[in-house]
Amino acid sequence: SVSSSTANIGQTITYTYRVQNIGAITLTNLIAMDDRLGVISLPTTTLKAGKVTTGTLAHIVVEAELPSPLKNRHYID
Repeated sequence: SVSSSTANIGQTITYTYRVQNIGAITLTNLIAMDDRLGVISLPTTTLKAGKVTTGTLAHIVVEAELPSPLKNRHYID
C-alpha cells in the first residue's frame, strides 16, 4: 500500500509492505526487495507459520517518474 494516491515532484511517498507466512513452517533469513527501491527493512528475518510482519520504505518522487503511475513489484527471498 502507498500513503498517497497522487504524487508531486519532491513529495515523499511511504510504501508499506505486509509480509505473511501462509505456510506451515517457520521461514528464516527473510529478505524483502522492491524492484525499484531496493531492500525493504523488516523488523525480523524469521517468520513463524501464520505470522505477519510489516516493513516500510520512503521514496522521494523525481521529475523523470511523472506523469506515469509509480509501479513497483516486491518479492521475498
